Amino acid sequence: MDIRSRFAHLHQQQQEQALRAFPQAKKKKQSHANALTDAIREYCALMGCATARINVMGIWDQEKQMFRTSGSTKGVEDIDVTMPVTINGRRVGIKVAVEVKIGKDAQREHQILRQQRLLHAGAHYIIAKSFDQFKQEFDAIRNDYQA
Repeated sequence: MDIRSRFAHLHQQQQEQALRAFPQAKKKKQSHANALTDAIREYCALMGCATARINVMGIWDQEKQMFRTSGSTKGVEDIDVTMPVTINGRRVGIKVAVEVKIGKDAQREHQILRQQRLLHAGAHYIIAKSFDQFKQEFDAIRNDYQA
């Protein structure tokens, strides 16, 4: 419910006073990559998965007026998903790494090496360029374990 509808029953002058008392925060415009990341995490949660968003971006050091490295492993995926599946009657979590790439953005060398290591270890890896493409690949992985 938005703030204006909460005060709709009040007289005009009271509405204005109430709106001044409860200013609405301006919504920050979300980038396409952040919107896609949020949509993927929400979908995974609806499917019963556990997710973690991983941010390896540098940290701004106000004192030094420069970015410091985050200390995270280079090439780590944007979203870590644990998909619950049942194998031989036992519930286990399957790792699905999701790397979000929008437009002309492409994997860097460290990301390609990370993808190769994860695939070699038996994990799944999705490069998500759109929600529909992600959902199709994600659902295919889920279906492989439901047979």
